[in-house]
Amino acid sequence: MVWNVADLHLHTTYSDGSCTPIELLEHAAQLGLRVIAVTDHDEIEGAFEARKLASSFGVEVVIGEEISTAHGHLLGLFLHRHIPPGMSAEETVARIHEQGGLAIAPHPFDASVPSVGRRLTSESLQSMAFDGIEVFNAGIFWPWRVSNHTAQRLAETMQAAQIGGSDAHALCAVGSGRTWFRGHHADDLFAAIRNRNTRAEGAYLTSNTHVRQTIEVIRSMGIGSFTRWVIRAAKSSKRTAAI
Repeated sequence: MVWNVADLHLHTTYSDGSCTPIELLEHAAQLGLRVIAVTDHDEIEGAFEARKLASSFGVEVVIGEEISTAHGHLLGLFLHRHIPPGMSAEETVARIHEQGGLAIAPHPFDASVPSVGRRLTSESLQSMAFDGIEVFNAGIFWPWRVSNHTAQRLAETMQAAQIGGSDAHALCAVGSGRTWFRGHHADDLFAAIRNRNTRAEGAYLTSNTHVRQTIEVIRSMGIGSFTRWVIRAAKSSKRTAAI
């Protein structure tokens, strides 16, 4: 069976991304991505909109959400309903699994964003029922890129699926982090993650791409909303680290 590629960490204008679902689909098709997961922060409607439009672009859409737990961010993939923020990481994983979804730990050791590896002990992390670990996040800034290597060691220790994602908030970053899986369809991707038969790869965003992405997000959100979002994210990161 052939291998195909997915980007499983993408944001749209429904949260803090600069591209609409239709713009994201068009760009993903141009890049040759077979499957994408729309994972807006604490929001799921953008993913549903993307899935409705996906057949016109030859791209399959996984309904996802990047959930702000009390212990840091978690990705829920293959969801059917919105999962509220603020619960413990353990309860959030349970809610994901209740829907038949997959629980992924994104950027688990990145110190610049709320990450579960900064709050939970090694023993607690390894006891969590993660289906996969994001071992390559293309958006991590250079001072913290070693965190991807730490995430890979955690995935190997837990024997969890290894996931790659761009964490894109603008089109210029889409596809920079990728998950390879055997098959053609989202169902094949689901099975590959469950069977721990995935590969992660990608290229870190350059400084220029980071700047372009930030400019696009500011243009989309407006400087006031962007500033408030940065302040909230910084406060959330500090709270997570302090718990």
